[in-house]
Amino acid sequence: MCPNLDLVQTKAFLNECAYTTDYFSVALYQEYNTNALCTSYRILNIQYIEVHHKELKNAYQSEGIWNELSENIQIQDLPNHLKKFIEEYILNQETEISKKINSKDKLLLRAMRNLLDRILSLWDAFNYKTNLSINESTWAHDIFDPICQFISFDLSELMIVWNNVISKATCKRNDADDGPIKKPDILGTYASMDRRYVWEMLYGEISNSPFANTNQSKIHKKGDRIKLGKFAKDSVDNGCKFYASNYSNLPFDFQKLNIFLLQSSGTFLELFILDRKYTPLYRLRRLAIVELSLQKNSLSTESIINLVSALITYHKLLRDNLMIIKSIDRKLVVDSNDEKVIDIVEVKYNTLIPTSTTPRSSTNLKNQINNKL
Repeated sequence: MCPNLDLVQTKAFLNECAYTTDYFSVALYQEYNTNALCTSYRILNIQYIEVHHKELKNAYQSEGIWNELSENIQIQDLPNHLKKFIEEYILNQETEISKKINSKDKLLLRAMRNLLDRILSLWDAFNYKTNLSINESTWAHDIFDPICQFISFDLSELMIVWNNVISKATCKRNDADDGPIKKPDILGTYASMDRRYVWEMLYGEISNSPFANTNQSKIHKKGDRIKLGKFAKDSVDNGCKFYASNYSNLPFDFQKLNIFLLQSSGTFLELFILDRKYTPLYRLRRLAIVELSLQKNSLSTESIINLVSALITYHKLLRDNLMIIKSIDRKLVVDSNDEKVIDIVEVKYNTLIPTSTTPRSSTNLKNQINNKL
C-alpha cells in the first residue's frame, strides 16, 4: 500500500513552506522568482527531511509510513575478488585480467582499470599535488569521463554526451513548444524500441572545480542542485505526457521508472535518484556521497573501494531502469497489436504540477543565499 501523503501534518508542512524564505528549504526544491518564493513544483527530498526536519520524519514514523517513503537504497559491498583487484592494482598497476572469466566480468574489470588509471594519474599530477586552480572542464575530463564510462560499461544502449547538449524534455516544459533552453554538463539518453521517444535518463552537473571553496562555489552548487531537480522532473513529466497521449493504456511498470542524477562539488560526488512513485509529488533520494581520492594517503584505498561500491550499485540501478523501459515498450507493442495489456495504470498527465522557470541570474537570489552561508 502506498503511503498516505495527504496527512494533515504533510499538508500543513507543504503549505507552510510556501511562505518561508529558506533557499532549497526543508523537504522541497524551491525557487525564487522576481516577486516571491515559488513552490510550483514539489520534490520530496528524503535525505534533507531526515537530517534537517526530524519533526516531519517523526510525523511520518508515527503514521507508520516513513520506512516505505524513504525506501533506503543499500550500497552493495564489493566482492572480495574485486577488492583484491583494486588493492593489487594500486600497489603495482600490473594486475592482469584473467582470460578465463566471462565477457561481462572482463568489461567490468577493464572499466575499473580505466577508472583506477585516471585516479592514480591524478596522484602524480603537479596541479593536483599542489592544489592549483583546475577548471571544471579539465576536472570533468580527468575524473568524470571514466566515472561515466564505468557506470555504463555494459549498457551500450545508454548514450552519454557532454556539454552543449540541449535537454529536449526541458524545451517541452509545461506542454510548451518553446520551453527554456538548458544544457546539463552530462546527459544520458535511451531510445525506445520503436525509436519514437528518447528518454533522458541521466543528468550530471560539475558544480565546481575540486579545490573551490568560496561563497560563490556554494551558490553554484545550490543552483545546480535546483537545475538537476528540474531536469529530472521535466524528464518524468515529458515521458508521462508522450506515452499517455500516444497509447490508450500504460503498464503499471511506468510508475517504477527512475531518473538518475550526479553532482560533484569540490572533491565530493553525490548520486541521486528521482521518481514519481507517490503522485502527485516527486521523490528524491540520495544513494551516496563519496569523496574522490586525489592524493595518495593511508585512506586512499578505502576511499576508492567506497567509490567503486557506490558506482557499481548505481550501474545496477541504471540497468534495471533500462529493463523497465524495455518491458513497457514490449507491453505497449502488445497493446497496439491486439489491445490486451495486463497491469494497466491510468496516468493523469494533465494533473502534473507545472514547473516555473528560474531567471538565469538574479542579484536578489544570490544576496539571499549569501546571507545564509
